[in-house]
Amino acid sequence: MSNLGSPAQHPPVRVLRTLPCELRTDRSMHRPLVRALPVLVALLLTHASARAQLEGAVHLRTGFIPDPAVLEGRASATRPASELASACTGFVGTSPSHVLALDTRFGYLRLFATADVDLVLAVRNARGEWLCSDDRFGPHPAVEGLFPAGRVEVWIGGKTLGTSGDYQLRITETRSVRPGIGEASTWDEGEALARDLGLEVEATEGSHEGIRLQRGFLPDPRTLAGAAGGPIDATSLGGTCRGHISARPTHAITLRSDFDFLQLWVDAEGDREEELTIIVLTPQGRFLCDVGTREVPDVAADAWPEGLYRVWVGTLAEDTTEPYRLGVSEIRRVR
Repeated sequence: MSNLGSPAQHPPVRVLRTLPCELRTDRSMHRPLVRALPVLVALLLTHASARAQLEGAVHLRTGFIPDPAVLEGRASATRPASELASACTGFVGTSPSHVLALDTRFGYLRLFATADVDLVLAVRNARGEWLCSDDRFGPHPAVEGLFPAGRVEVWIGGKTLGTSGDYQLRITETRSVRPGIGEASTWDEGEALARDLGLEVEATEGSHEGIRLQRGFLPDPRTLAGAAGGPIDATSLGGTCRGHISARPTHAITLRSDFDFLQLWVDAEGDREEELTIIVLTPQGRFLCDVGTREVPDVAADAWPEGLYRVWVGTLAEDTTEPYRLGVSEIRRVR
């Protein structure tokens, strides 16, 4: 029997009922964020406060040029400096004379003020430590040492209440720069001072071998040999300059390009332990000095302009001559 014309056979259709969907949120996922929110807000406020504290500050980083940096102002003496720190003497104003923002850590920094009136100086570093001075160099106050990066407050006042007068504040990384020596950064001053000692400041060659260098020189380090000592006492150069040296430079080093960093050091020959000194006269008439009382003497800085550098190597002991080797490198801590 044929099935033609019969209704098509289809499987039964099942109707699915849609159930209401309830969206549930796991609140525990948000709890860490809620707890961290006060910390984030505090960090943002701290950052904003730090930025506000450095508004208008003078920014400095190692190797700054010119060195010394010179700031000017007028001293104020309206309240005891002991209100800042018990060790501070004299009188200062109601707010800092200057605010510095040290963008890098300084292994050594000196600040000193000069004026026609007797000044006092109070400095608060980024750690909150106070450095105070009145007569560091004659009548001129100065503070120096290691300075961590951050905000530095400088207060310049007078020894007596009501003192007022224009001053200049100088900031330097160079130990030999102090009132009257190197602060003007002029060749005439450096030349006059060296001439008074009998140094041959115009010599283009030293008594021992010289060298010409440009950035990227090889091999690095370079070494030069010589004999230290002489009849001239270098103490009058000021700062850390010491020792007995000859009139003629022991070496003449010509830099044929600017160096971002350079260091010179002196090693006694063999097993000898004599105390040696190094003195460098820069093309700008500034002295860079070091004494090897605890380790080998060296001078290092983050900015060496091209030009002729005259180098003297001396001895702390009088009437002696000591062999040595002078090292020159643009790699930090190569020794």
